[in-house]
Amino acid sequence: MSNISYRSAGLAKYFSGYRDKWMDFYPSERWVIERIAAESKGLGRVLDVGCASGGLGRALASRKLLKSYAGIDINPQVIEAATTKSFPLRGSRFECGDILKAKSLRREAFDTVFNLSCADWNVETARIIAASWRKVAPGGRLIISLRLTPGRGVNDIRRSYQPITGGEDIANYAVFNIREALRLFADLPQAGRLLGYGYWGKPSRTAVTPYRALVFAVFALQKGTENQAAPSMELHLPLSLFI
Repeated sequence: MSNISYRSAGLAKYFSGYRDKWMDFYPSERWVIERIAAESKGLGRVLDVGCASGGLGRALASRKLLKSYAGIDINPQVIEAATTKSFPLRGSRFECGDILKAKSLRREAFDTVFNLSCADWNVETARIIAASWRKVAPGGRLIISLRLTPGRGVNDIRRSYQPITGGEDIANYAVFNIREALRLFADLPQAGRLLGYGYWGKPSRTAVTPYRALVFAVFALQKGTENQAAPSMELHLPLSLFI
């Protein structure tokens, strides 16, 4: 199945005034990013998968956490908006496309690859995660957000979805069982240390989904090197998620 090529012009308008300042990001996102940036003395070369108008890049650049920034998004309107704005970091670049088909990125690797509100909003969720992981340099990290449940997950846009920008587009609303999510990470080649942080919350009021509550989590998975210690986990997640 092909990923959804969102076409709503309303997305560019939405992201022009939101998710472009540090405090616009969720506590889970800020917690993981701050922790990784402190450990690594910055985020280095960054790829932002599902970058919208480049708001994350602007927020991180304002905190002087970037060495370089590249963004890719499947929606042409948000990429047009990103490229017409001034960006606070010289050499930043944007591409309109699906991460599964991005030819221009094939030979590149990045210190930090972000996948925030991206993989679980489209249909080829596992393939998007794997493609994002392939772009992580050895020793680098994939920082990704997922919705979690202790019960059965769902990745079926017919059963769990969310209309966006007034219903012009319909987004997949994928939810992972926690153990399935951890297994997915463990099965990625060279998977190393996993850091996670999350908390219970209600699904968006516009989401059509069988869940009344979910854990909204962000993970940072490090790609191993030859000299790295065995994989480990540090999870700051509700205990009730595992029951």
